[in-house]
Amino acid sequence: MARKRKRKMFDDFARHEVYDRASVVLDLFCGSVAEHPLVAGDRTLSAEAEKATEALYQFYNIAAQKLMPSVKPRLARTRSDRLAKPKR
Repeated sequence: MARKRKRKMFDDFARHEVYDRASVVLDLFCGSVAEHPLVAGDRTLSAEAEKATEALYQFYNIAAQKLMPSVKPRLARTRSDRLAKPKR
């Protein structure tokens, strides 16, 4: 007979930590891999890096919506978007 697991309750910090770490991974991937000149200059690698970036971005948004629905995530899609000056 399978034992029932007690559902562990998490506070807001633990919930925030999940999507915050996703943003760190996304930023690291974009800055260190996707924007690397060898990747950016190769159509195949660039396309795969774009898919990975999109998947990480989607995970971030879904995690933020699911874990902290009262907070609107403000993550730019790419590192370049983050560095761009806001439009006035």
